[in-house]
Amino acid sequence: MVLGAKLNMANGIREFGHACPDRIAVVDGDRSFTFGALHERSSRLASALLDSGLRPGDAVAVLSGNRAEYFEIATALAKAGLPMVALNPKNQLKDNEFSVGHSDRSEERRVGKECRSRWS
Repeated sequence: MVLGAKLNMANGIREFGHACPDRIAVVDGDRSFTFGALHERSSRLASALLDSGLRPGDAVAVLSGNRAEYFEIATALAKAGLPMVALNPKNQLKDNEFSVGHSDRSEERRVGKECRSRWS
């Protein structure tokens, strides 16, 4: 790792993606993703999010259960400089609305389907 590089999810996945791309990073049931795949897929999603009009600093709410894609999304947001507002699918709607309403975001957008086609 480069001396002085910030220790965060984006840099960690980027570093492991280059140093040991074939090593398993995430296991979800019978599916698994290597660090190389996680790095590559999260980079594509980060680009798609920024191309959709989001700008570094824009908060993005994520509603996801426990699944492998959560790591790709969280890493992509970190790479793009987009703070994640993690929502819990077990919460009541009002609780998640509160979290979104009190996040420091510049604007609210729905970009899921648009980015999904470029990310997959």
